[in-house]
Amino acid sequence: MFETAFSLAKKQRWSPYLASGVTPLDELLGGGFEVGLSYLLYGSPHVTQLLLRCAANTLRHVAPSRGVIIIDGNKDASPSAVLDELKAKSLLGNPAALLEHLHVARAFTTDQLLSLLTEAPSILQQTRAPILFCANITNLLQQEEESTIPRSQGGRGASGSSSPFRRAQLAAQLKHLAFSQKIVVVASAENGKSPETGPKRIGDVARHSFQVHVHLGHRGPIDIMTLEKHPSLPWQQRGTIPTLLA
Repeated sequence: MFETAFSLAKKQRWSPYLASGVTPLDELLGGGFEVGLSYLLYGSPHVTQLLLRCAANTLRHVAPSRGVIIIDGNKDASPSAVLDELKAKSLLGNPAALLEHLHVARAFTTDQLLSLLTEAPSILQQTRAPILFCANITNLLQQEEESTIPRSQGGRGASGSSSPFRRAQLAAQLKHLAFSQKIVVVASAENGKSPETGPKRIGDVARHSFQVHVHLGHRGPIDIMTLEKHPSLPWQQRGTIPTLLA
């Protein structure tokens, strides 16, 4: 079927998808990240690398007219780590120049993380960023829970008692940002040592607040991405695609 160049350009211009640049992930998602949705990438420690690779690839395609924002909760999403991903693509020219359009904020407490999300709309407008990455969102909550001293034997610690609410509040705020700002929100969360601790660390209420779930696991030396939930792809639930991130 013949299609005019004008039709193709119009379709590309108004596409609701933003490609991650990670081919297996884009195939799994049916074209890329969908504007207005919040995504949760969780699973193995490689999930942080997956998020950084998505951030670097997005930066390549939207700069210099638009920016990319990362909120880091675990010292992993530094500009130098994104630059390493850019260099891995063997880009011509000066990949470091793209970092001028990368905006990274570090949260040291959950209060700071929630405060950054409150300020995010104004930063999104200034940078015209189409996507917000939130790296390892459960790390701060986990650290605060582990450092909590019980008030009494069998009692609850001060921050531990509020952790389910904080998780739900964080997930709801990310979902609202995606919808209200018409952007893509991508958050990552690493599992604990046991494969079963991933959903527990995120929390059921918080996890289900995200509209799309992508689990990253292993099968031998290969990483396996599994699409577990997507409102636009109900027929593709539990779809699985292998990838090599290392």
